[in-house]
Amino acid sequence: MKKFGDISGSRFGKVLAVSKRSRNQWDCICDCGCRFVGKINELVLLTIQCPSCDSSPHEGLSIRQVYLSEYRIWVAMWHRCTSPINPAYKHYGGRGIKVDQRWWDFSEFIKDMGPRPSSDYSIEREDVNGNYEPENCIWIPRRDQQRNKRSCVFFTFNGVTKCASEWAEQFGIMPHVMRYRIRKGWNAPEIFS
Repeated sequence: MKKFGDISGSRFGKVLAVSKRSRNQWDCICDCGCRFVGKINELVLLTIQCPSCDSSPHEGLSIRQVYLSEYRIWVAMWHRCTSPINPAYKHYGGRGIKVDQRWWDFSEFIKDMGPRPSSDYSIEREDVNGNYEPENCIWIPRRDQQRNKRSCVFFTFNGVTKCASEWAEQFGIMPHVMRYRIRKGWNAPEIFS
């Protein structure tokens, strides 16, 4: 778990962290007056819920705070496309990939994309050479996204083309072994044996 400094006096929605109780627990007070113990990860991730009131932990928060994980993805998207010091810039902004002007506003990005279905999902450009824009982006599981990379090795077997890792999964072979066999020029029966 990430280490946090002293968060005494910090607000997390309707909850105020008052004092540290243990390594990862804090004495808290809700705006309703209820005092309780909260875990640091629940506070930081805004999933803390007051035990005596039914208010949403997101009540009174900005759209950026409610959609924190989506906001982080949005910021990372911006950095990849606009910041030459970003290690991934050469693969995005350096290749001319841009962020649609509508998405310069995070709230418009959320209106178009909606919330992530789960933490396993990431933003995907359906056209790998296209821009980050509503018509070209979807939420997709990371596993599927890994199979859409330009670096993915594709192999055709019985008229069906798939990423090597998909074939490896289907035939119970380790992906790196599959890629090695393809690079060495093995034929299909040898590769899948």
